Amino acid sequence: MLNLLPVIKEIKKKIEELEEEKNERIKEINQQYEERIQRYSNALLVIQELNEACEYCEGTGKILPKDSELEPYYTSQFVNCPVCLGTGRKIPD
Repeated sequence: MLNLLPVIKEIKKKIEELEEEKNERIKEINQQYEERIQRYSNALLVIQELNEACEYCEGTGKILPKDSELEPYYTSQFVNCPVCLGTGRKIPD
């Protein structure tokens, strides 16, 4: 009789070890990225507070009307930004 049970057990054990190792590495990587993302998020909040330009129109005060975005060859007049009302400046909260 061919008994492969010891090999089967060893392979199962190795799979479990690899799964544990993988999970530990994923945990470490997630922690590293979460720390990096948090640093960027904190910086973004500070910069957004300091920013004085309207984010919607990128400080220009003008945007293309919605229908002209669908027709790239159609030359349209720019219109005042609906968020900053054409000032280009951020509206205070």
